[in-house]
Amino acid sequence: MSQRHISRQIALQTMYELDVRGELSINRIDLKDVIDRNIEELSPDHKDKTYLYDLLDMILTRVVTVNDIIVKAAPEWPIDKISYIDRNILRIGLTELLFADREQVPPKVAIDQAIELSKAFGSETSSKFINGVLGSIYKELGEPDKNSIAKKRNTEEELTGVVLYSIDKDDLYIGLVHDLFKYWTICKSHTDANLNDIENIKRVINKEFGVDQVLDYSMIKKGQYVANHPEKGKIIKNVTYYLVKTPHIEPKAEVGGGLDDAKWWKLSDMGSLKIYKEIGELLSYCITHIK
Repeated sequence: MSQRHISRQIALQTMYELDVRGELSINRIDLKDVIDRNIEELSPDHKDKTYLYDLLDMILTRVVTVNDIIVKAAPEWPIDKISYIDRNILRIGLTELLFADREQVPPKVAIDQAIELSKAFGSETSSKFINGVLGSIYKELGEPDKNSIAKKRNTEEELTGVVLYSIDKDDLYIGLVHDLFKYWTICKSHTDANLNDIENIKRVINKEFGVDQVLDYSMIKKGQYVANHPEKGKIIKNVTYYLVKTPHIEPKAEVGGGLDDAKWWKLSDMGSLKIYKEIGELLSYCITHIK
């Protein structure tokens, strides 16, 4: 058994203990004492202590963020109803998936290791649950994991991306949606091959922003990016981006689907928003085009 797998087992024992005692906000000095005691009890000859200390510190400093992601990724399971074992396996797996150095812990390894923990320490249904939650989040990650995902035949998907804008009292507003990674982004969804452009646009903005009227639209550009799926492997996603003007009506966020808010933003208020770099560049181009 690898030293890192043992580290994850000790991390799970430590997280379980702290969670049961309600001490997830423990300070670093006391945390080290708990870790050292668990090492002594579970694996006295454990050699990769630095990795274990860093892993638990990384988990506990991000536990609020990770809990929030779990809630949004598994809305049918309130976090306090998830078993202590399963929710702490999720905390370990999500922290490694989202925040660990990918050269040290490729995303697929983070998922596989969490599933192994669930098989060893969880219930009969734990591994399916853990795989489902981590898999849904993994699909949202844009960077490929070429070194750890087995080579499979590439598949392609067609997407419709929409930059929404409206005018209200001579002010320009941009419509954005908020995802589970706490970024504001544009509306985007799979293209229905049976619909024409305007029908696809209306379907996407109604689904994610709650509006279905289009006053004007134009195709901006076409783009492509690669995503990785834990089962399907590499997926090439082809996106057609549209600039779309709609009436300035109150938006309505999509329930589920990885989004939790939808909002119109004045240009003067957008500077402080957390936005993906490529989306920011797209928005800058569109704003210039509108003006």
